[in-house]
Amino acid sequence: MKVCVYTCITGDYDHLKSIKKEEGIDYICFTNNTSITSDCWQIRYIEDASLSNILLARKQKIMMNDYLKEHYDVTVWVDGATEIVGSIHNFLEHVCDLENNDMVVFKHSVRDCVYEEAKAIIHYRKEKISNVVDTICFLDEQHYPKHHGLTETTVMVRKTRSDAVNQTMAQWFDLLSRYSIRDQLTIDYAIYKCEPIVQYLELNVFDNDFFKWQPHNNKPFSFDTVRVYYGELTDVLEANCDDLKVVRQQGHCMIKGTCLKQCSCIELNFGHFSNGVITNLLLNNEPLSHFISNGTLFFKGKLVLSNDDLILKINGDFSKDEPIELSFDIQQYQIDDFRGLLVEISDYYVYEINSMREIYHIK
Repeated sequence: MKVCVYTCITGDYDHLKSIKKEEGIDYICFTNNTSITSDCWQIRYIEDASLSNILLARKQKIMMNDYLKEHYDVTVWVDGATEIVGSIHNFLEHVCDLENNDMVVFKHSVRDCVYEEAKAIIHYRKEKISNVVDTICFLDEQHYPKHHGLTETTVMVRKTRSDAVNQTMAQWFDLLSRYSIRDQLTIDYAIYKCEPIVQYLELNVFDNDFFKWQPHNNKPFSFDTVRVYYGELTDVLEANCDDLKVVRQQGHCMIKGTCLKQCSCIELNFGHFSNGVITNLLLNNEPLSHFISNGTLFFKGKLVLSNDDLILKINGDFSKDEPIELSFDIQQYQIDDFRGLLVEISDYYVYEINSMREIYHIK
């Protein structure tokens, strides 16, 4: 049985992880980034001007190109952010049952339903709302059942010469090309229709004895749009969220929209912006001081951002069709700015503690 472990990195989305090679296994990285080199991976350069970087990577991942099908019996796909930490031989021999299955995949560690996954994708800004809605409309029209299982696609083992596998991959890539680029939304439907024999692993794909996941390379976020949720997102087709354009003049930002439904909470997801600080938050021209955020710190009107997507949750009474206007100033902090902020915070709390000692006569 000829085995190949392969990955694909397009653009500079990931760094190629180092590996400890095992005898009898080939390791191939497909890429369109000519600066990627390796002593342990075979580098094969690919080009397709008709495809975006994301779709080009997805095509290599899903379709297992002709070279792989001609030279190998089994492929092990690993996402570019995945580090191989254990023996692939042991994984294939002791965890995977390739005698009785066409492919081996990992179960999703959190959800078992593509409709729930669609909500999570919208909530965390992983895809355009319209693409997710179109995908779910298609699945709903096909009467694809809820809670029918959900597959992680970070690591996949497949037999290259299985007709059922190749039919499944062709169906999957066709759906991904027509609907959402988020491949977890359509793999299980393709399996459902083409019926390959699949082994589902209960292991956490992101943390097990064979594979570990590392974050993708950070990208600066431009704040061109903010995703706004009017109330809780309970149904993808309910349309209670919208992407609003951000009007920026240097460091000042303005967002204008209309409340889509009566609700008691508005949540805004700005996406990723590391090393940032927001000040002068105004909602409908009124200072916004009471809100919930995943920012690292809110101090004297300064919201210090974390490395996660910035999320603001504003409670209140909002009416359908009510105008919503949010404005704020944002700037990226350098290390010296953070040092100054830390000094200011420590000085502030020293003053507060000394004041309490005087009030309560504490020595």
